[in-house]
Amino acid sequence: MIGRLSASRARQRGVAAVEFAFAAILFFTLLFSILDWSYLFFVNLTMQHAVREGARYAVTGQTNLSPTPGDRCAAAREKIRGESMGLYDQTSSTTVFKTIDSSGNIAVLGSGSCYGAGQLIIIQVDSRLSPITPFIRPFFFGDRKPVPVLGQHDHEKRGVPLKPSQAPPKAPRPNQRARLGSRNFRALARGVALIELALVLPVLLLLALGVIDFARAIQFNNVVNHLTREGANLAARSGEQPQFILKALMDTAEPLEMNTSGMMYITKLTGLVDGRASVDAQYRPLTGGDQSLVSRIWGGCPGWVSGTCSVPNTSPIISLSVPLTLGETVYAVESLYDYTLLTRYVLSSDPLLYSLTIL
Repeated sequence: MIGRLSASRARQRGVAAVEFAFAAILFFTLLFSILDWSYLFFVNLTMQHAVREGARYAVTGQTNLSPTPGDRCAAAREKIRGESMGLYDQTSSTTVFKTIDSSGNIAVLGSGSCYGAGQLIIIQVDSRLSPITPFIRPFFFGDRKPVPVLGQHDHEKRGVPLKPSQAPPKAPRPNQRARLGSRNFRALARGVALIELALVLPVLLLLALGVIDFARAIQFNNVVNHLTREGANLAARSGEQPQFILKALMDTAEPLEMNTSGMMYITKLTGLVDGRASVDAQYRPLTGGDQSLVSRIWGGCPGWVSGTCSVPNTSPIISLSVPLTLGETVYAVESLYDYTLLTRYVLSSDPLLYSLTIL
């Protein structure tokens, strides 16, 4: 009896170990995924700051940081490296300088020809990150080896008479009923354990996807905010056409797919006596973008011609959160992005990311 109880406890401990193995995999995957995403956000925000500072330095035309005299691109690259807190070299980053040609297309500047005065410049920094969770890599890389499964074979053969030593006793043993009850209990315990596992696994999986969704939404929202800030700076301080500015921003908005799931608008506003504003002009990209995403500043455009809204002769009047002075001219830049959730089968609708900058 003691031996059978010990075997029963051993089987229960085995069931608990299997449950822990399944739960632990998802738990530690969730934990290390949080660490990975946190590091990704840190690198992303730091490199965005470095690129922004490099662009501000580039517009001054200085070359004192360049190892080669007079090389503006090299000077801007060194400025980005200095503002990146060492992450530029740690992530094996590369810097690409682009501009917009006369046809409105984005062109990469060669190593021997950098930007000139009055030229719109696009600075793109690509950083390569490796996951800090090494146990994930074997699931995606390397050789996969089969796992041996050990089993126990029954030596009984049907239709062959049993040996006397294998013959069952003629009369039931006194504790046969007790053993039968113990087997039923163990089977019931295993069934309960499987039910518990079936209930816990979907919850842990949904929790893991929810954390990843939340992290991606924060990252995408930061990119959307960055697009509106840079768009407002370019619209208010440069002489480039608004359609070219929007195209440059949407084509360099990785990891967002702005040309398929997003849209940007630039609206020119003029202040009135009562603090409201009149809509003088509105622009969107020449090509690309989800045209079903309508501007929230003013969405009553009757028609579009080459990326320019046909504003009525009587300018529409709108109210802003901040009143404008009479004759004050500002540019309102909007970014909209239709974010697709990983947990879209659980939630009824996908969120629409939105950002507005008025400058």
